[in-house]
Amino acid sequence: MVNNSTLEIVQCPNCGSVVPKRLYCRKCGKVLLNATSKTLSESAIKNEDLALDVDSEKEVAKKKKTLSSDRTALEQLQQIRHEAKLRENSRQAAIEVTSQVDQEALEEDEEQEASIITNNLIPEETELIMNQPISEKNKIYEEKIVSQKNESKPYMPDLYVKEIVEKMAKSVKYEVNLVQLLQEGQMTEEIFTRLFNGMADETHGLITRREEVLYELVSLMKGYESTVLSAQQGMKLLDLRKSIGDASEEEFVVKSSALNWDVKNYGNKIMDGRQRSDYLKSLGKLIPEEELKELENSSSKYSKDVSSINVSKAVQERIMKAMQEATSLLSEASEF
Repeated sequence: MVNNSTLEIVQCPNCGSVVPKRLYCRKCGKVLLNATSKTLSESAIKNEDLALDVDSEKEVAKKKKTLSSDRTALEQLQQIRHEAKLRENSRQAAIEVTSQVDQEALEEDEEQEASIITNNLIPEETELIMNQPISEKNKIYEEKIVSQKNESKPYMPDLYVKEIVEKMAKSVKYEVNLVQLLQEGQMTEEIFTRLFNGMADETHGLITRREEVLYELVSLMKGYESTVLSAQQGMKLLDLRKSIGDASEEEFVVKSSALNWDVKNYGNKIMDGRQRSDYLKSLGKLIPEEELKELENSSSKYSKDVSSINVSKAVQERIMKAMQEATSLLSEASEF
């Protein structure tokens, strides 16, 4: 029995540990019914490594270690969140600075462009422009801008359109040349069929892709042209209102600037769309004019009559269909 100065303990018969007298050994769980008990003084208890207080201290130390680990993890999490917030703030600041720099650069480019246009005008033209109404001034400056852009920036196709045109020009040339070799007896039907079928399928797929791009361009151009026409009509109405005193100078300047922006912006889109369309239809002028004419004549001949080619009926029909597509393609390209 435990009192203020002594503690009754037993030695476990199973593990040999000296533990406080209980029903079970607190070390191994063995029943302690037959264990020999003895009493230790308070000083002996303090020196006994296996006493209950020692175990309690270990448990307390373990809990402290766990709490310390949790606290460290929490501090690390807070530090990570703080650093993430700092990075986000830095990113936002960088975006704002970049936007401001881009806007300043754009304004500077516009000023330089206007300066270049003005400097390129002879004195008589400058005086004439300054004496014109605002709408006429904008129109003259607009014509100068478009003219200079046309001279200094030749059309550069995007990668998708460029890929279509280059592959299509190469494929249609090979198609016609293969048929010519077959017709001249320089190639067997088996070899021709193996080469020609894959080439014809590729050409047909490229033509389909080209038609999709052209169809999309036509749809976009209609919208752009409608916007430009609407802006031009709005400009005429604004001129009329100003002439009869229905629009103030301030209103005229603000609205005319917006309308002229529509004309300029969508006018450039229309110009780019037309160049893109011409590039697709002309096959980028990748085939020299003389060669283009020869290919067109050959494909036209085979598209109408392939009886001179000694191959099966199915192959003749395939040749005729492919040559009809090639003739249409080459004929359109020869117009540019």
